[in-house]
Amino acid sequence: MRKLAILAVLATVALTGAAACSKTTTSANGAAATTPATTTPADETRQVCTEALAENISAPAQFDKELQAGLAAPNESARAEIEKQMHKVLTDWQAKLTELSTRTVKAEVKTALTDAAATLQQLNSPTDQTPVETLGSKFAQFGAKIAAVCA
Repeated sequence: MRKLAILAVLATVALTGAAACSKTTTSANGAAATTPATTTPADETRQVCTEALAENISAPAQFDKELQAGLAAPNESARAEIEKQMHKVLTDWQAKLTELSTRTVKAEVKTALTDAAATLQQLNSPTDQTPVETLGSKFAQFGAKIAAVCA
């Protein structure tokens, strides 16, 4: 008999807990409907900022490494191959910032990430005429914006 009483208490607790996590609504015909409560996704701003700041260090360093190799390349064929690698660095960097911007973050972080990704897309365009010597300052500008909103 005692086991039955304990099971009844446990069942009541379980049902009460389930009810606390749900929402009861009444439909137009008067019938009650229970739906599970929705939860707000966890704010990932801190983790996203850590990843974005790391990416904004490693990607420009990789780009500069490729650029230096391109400048030292012995022939046009080697330079063309290195240029492809430089474009890949920018494409990968843009993709990472875009992916980070889709996560649950503060609005100002999302804006800084999407603006940086858009800048990278524009710089990586075959029609872009930005002088190579100014790319570092462009990277630094959006990097500083991301760092500021992540501070």
